[in-house]
Amino acid sequence: MKKNWKKLTAFLGVAVIVLSASGCGGGAGADKPGPSGTDGKQEETAAGGKIPVKISMTESTESLDYQRCLQFTEKVNEACGDAFEFEIYANGSLGDFTDVNAECMEGTVEMIYGGLSPVIHPLAAVTIIPYLCVSAEDALTAFREEGFAYRTTVQLCEEEKLTFLGFDLSGMCGLALKGKTPSNPIGLGGGDKLQIRATSDMRLRAFLTDLGYIPTSVSWSEVYSSVQTGVIDGFVGATALTASTQFSDVIDAYYEIGLFASVNSIVVSNVFWDKLTDEQQAAFQKYGGGMLEQSVQEYQNATEEAYKKLKAAGVTVVVPEDAQLQELAELCRSHWDTLADDYGDAFYQEIVEAYQLK
Repeated sequence: MKKNWKKLTAFLGVAVIVLSASGCGGGAGADKPGPSGTDGKQEETAAGGKIPVKISMTESTESLDYQRCLQFTEKVNEACGDAFEFEIYANGSLGDFTDVNAECMEGTVEMIYGGLSPVIHPLAAVTIIPYLCVSAEDALTAFREEGFAYRTTVQLCEEEKLTFLGFDLSGMCGLALKGKTPSNPIGLGGGDKLQIRATSDMRLRAFLTDLGYIPTSVSWSEVYSSVQTGVIDGFVGATALTASTQFSDVIDAYYEIGLFASVNSIVVSNVFWDKLTDEQQAAFQKYGGGMLEQSVQEYQNATEEAYKKLKAAGVTVVVPEDAQLQELAELCRSHWDTLADDYGDAFYQEIVEAYQLK
């Protein structure tokens, strides 16, 4: 599936957060790297003996994702005696995520807190396979350590010479519609052939077709204007939080159907990783690996507020019962057999076993 699944966000500027001082046994000046810890590893240092760490992320400084990334840096520095000078570049301000992915592999960008590029490795699209999970709570199982998505991402990172720390849930993506409500919006064949912006994933498009919609290709940056002007009747790909902050004035209904999860992969360049002491690596692993549960809880809390904002703007919010969500998931997963075409038979058999598909 070598397609560009770029996670697009409007460019709002760069947020640079500097968390500094010296520590973790370093203390070397800017003119020469000094040893840190007792294992003899050397570290390149910035002025004042701090170790520079650029973190690229696609989400904005207003997002919960950004706040968690900031907390991650603070916890690591607290554990390591303020050894690092973290710089968080939000809004994709370091550039196209495919370029940033390549730069992280090369070591010129130390960390990514966001998406990896399927252009570089097709397995990067695995996390957004439709219905890996059906809800934020279900994401705790779908993206758990040693689960299918986790193991696949570890494999991907090993091949790209990256170190994977863990996942962070940005949210669950639903269906947004404008105009007259179709006969049965989330029932088989009930979409009344409305044109819905969708990604190029064949499983997702087949699923929307089953529901009676016509999947349409529109750049994410053009979704707002396309809905506003009636070029399309709706779209998938927005969480309730995104719908409430960016689209509440142009949509009439939002269906929380959990089409796919939007997750951040927290990864570190091995060029940088190999220079850290064992103690520093342990701190990165501890706090990077602990973000999933926190992110799920925060998203669930924020979603309730997002629903209120949508309703206040006149948007109908529909949250299906668990049984209906499971029916939708089963319908979509019936198209998972095409994963064998994209990733091979071994991959498909692994996901069949992981999800106990018939």
